[in-house]
Amino acid sequence: MHMTEKILPKLDDSLTEKIKKKLQGVSASCGAVLVSDGWTSVSNRPIINALAALPLGLIFMAALDTSGSTKDARYTADFMIEQIKDYGSDSVVGVCMDGACTSSFPLIERDFPHIFTYICPTHSLDNYMKNVCSDKDPVRMKGIEGEFPWGEGLFSVAIDKVWEVVKFIIYHQKALARYRELAEMVPREERPRGGLELVRYCDTRFASKILMIDLLGSSSSPIRSRVVVLALCGMEHVMRGYACDSLGMLRPRSRV
Repeated sequence: MHMTEKILPKLDDSLTEKIKKKLQGVSASCGAVLVSDGWTSVSNRPIINALAALPLGLIFMAALDTSGSTKDARYTADFMIEQIKDYGSDSVVGVCMDGACTSSFPLIERDFPHIFTYICPTHSLDNYMKNVCSDKDPVRMKGIEGEFPWGEGLFSVAIDKVWEVVKFIIYHQKALARYRELAEMVPREERPRGGLELVRYCDTRFASKILMIDLLGSSSSPIRSRVVVLALCGMEHVMRGYACDSLGMLRPRSRV
């Protein structure tokens, strides 16, 4: 108890102050942008957080449990105004939040006229990709009035098929073990950033469906290599100089 209640909090405060002092010069020269977003914790609590974005990286500012609160424009603006004051308003040049918080932007700019507010571009791009990857008709885009005809299932059908493959592998131990054996045989220099572990899409992750498809269809994917081998195994004229190893990977025949 002594460690968690006394020593660790003091150490955390001390490190936070040291980091803030080191970053004061950076903030003074180029300014910081405070970014904020809401999410749900593992215990199902609605949380809103704030971070300071600098060229050197991100600094965690605060996380607030908003259980029971009405998260309207005034509530969100008051939270961000408090963070701006805590960081130092002279060192803040902008505030970035998602499109649901636009009603709080005028309230923030009224208190700090030198600070500009804007919608997070990543959120906007993710929403656009969600529309493209759906088969809804019509679709709407934030910031643009009216609806747009779409109803195209080309991408949504592909995503569903890829998800069936990924789901079969990750939820069957033998299939997953076999996949990992094949993945280990791919040279490290040919592996994509992040490795070859299968990606499961999640609605709260940016472009996760695109990432899932991209990994499965990449030239270094063990599944793609395996499918190509199985397709070629019956083509004798193509296979003359090649052989399948114990894992089903296509390898050149050794010359004597």
